[in-house]
Amino acid sequence: MYRIIFMLFTILFLLTGCMESKVNTNNEAPKEGITEFSYLNNLSEDEISSYNLFKKDKDINHLRSFSSENIVLVYLHSVAENDLEGIYSLTYHGEITHDFFEFEKQYSKKRQLKDENFALTFRNYDSISSKESKVNLKVSFGSISYSLFIAVKKEHDVWKVDMS
Repeated sequence: MYRIIFMLFTILFLLTGCMESKVNTNNEAPKEGITEFSYLNNLSEDEISSYNLFKKDKDINHLRSFSSENIVLVYLHSVAENDLEGIYSLTYHGEITHDFFEFEKQYSKKRQLKDENFALTFRNYDSISSKESKVNLKVSFGSISYSLFIAVKKEHDVWKVDMS
């Protein structure tokens, strides 16, 4: 029995070692006409400048002029980039005041995997809209469509993703 398993793993190992890899290992830029996906693709130049300032120092005030929809897109971009400090700055925590390290522990336990799945599932979203304190992302795959509602709240005149 062990010989059979060993032989199967050996054959599998040899077969996968002989297959051509399609991973781009030379860090080439995408070919002309092919753009790399980003949740930030539809931001204006001014918004990109504001985002870059936010990215440097995580000061949410740089994003004061952003709509709730754009805050959600920046949030999902931060999730896709695994930028926990950015995620922390973009979230409203309600009455509970977490320091970053406590947030990091709680986020990784309770929400990180779910957010990563949302960021992957909705990366080709068809539309984004907001109503009251919710942002709605919609995506369709053939005859199947999904919606994601994300609660948002204004704190000190800046929209944040509501985690309370």
